[in-house]
Parts: sequence; structure tokens; C-alpha cells
Amino acid sequence: MPPTRVAVIVDDNPSNNADIAASAERAGVQVHMAVSTSDALRLLASLRSDSALNIRVITDMHRIEDGQHVTDAGARLIRTMQDRQLVFPTLVFCGERSAATFSSSYPTLNAKATANENVVKDFALFEY
Repeated sequence: MPPTRVAVIVDDNPSNNADIAASAERAGVQVHMAVSTSDALRLLASLRSDSALNIRVITDMHRIEDGQHVTDAGARLIRTMQDRQLVFPTLVFCGERSAATFSSSYPTLNAKATANENVVKDFALFEY
């Protein structure tokens, strides 16, 4: 039996990704939403021990964290995931400028960035 596909979507405004989540769920992907970095880290830590799961992470870049606007929240999440050995394919859904400079701005992060909603949807559907 193939592993269960799981998409963890991290965004302080979950409605931003409602269409992506709905498409993934219709395709049989389990979707978990997290509204903060700390929520995402707790969720990923709890899921990582289940070898029957194939997990992907989609995160926004800018988030309100503890009442503060954090412009690199997505990068901080990925860095902490790596530090905690929470290694999953990760995609940052951000603006065009951030997507264009992501790999040069964060060369040590094992993730990709895009401003294209279709790319995010394909990633959530495990087609990319």
C-alpha cells in the first residue's frame, strides 16, 4: 500500500489557501493547516514518526507571529525544520520578488519558492 499523502499548509490566514487545500483533499491528500511556525513544528514533529506518511510542506513567507509581522517567517520555519531534522519537501508560496531571490537570499535552505498558485497546487497534489 502506498504511503498516505499529507500536505501541511502553514499560513496565518488559512483562507488564502482554501482552494489549494480543497483540490488536494478531493485528490485524496490529507491536508493539515497550521497558522504559525510553532504550530507547524509541533504538527510536523507529531507526524514524522509515522512511516506510512508522505509529507509535504507549503508555507507562506510573511506571517504574523506572536503579534509581530515577521517578513522571513517561512525561511525561519524551514531553518528550524532542518535544525530539528524535520526533512520534508517544502515550497514557499510568496510574492514574485521573494520567489525570484529566494535561493540567493537563503542558499542553505532546502526548499523552493514560487509566486505561481498553479505550481503550489501541483505541489500539494504531489504532481511536482
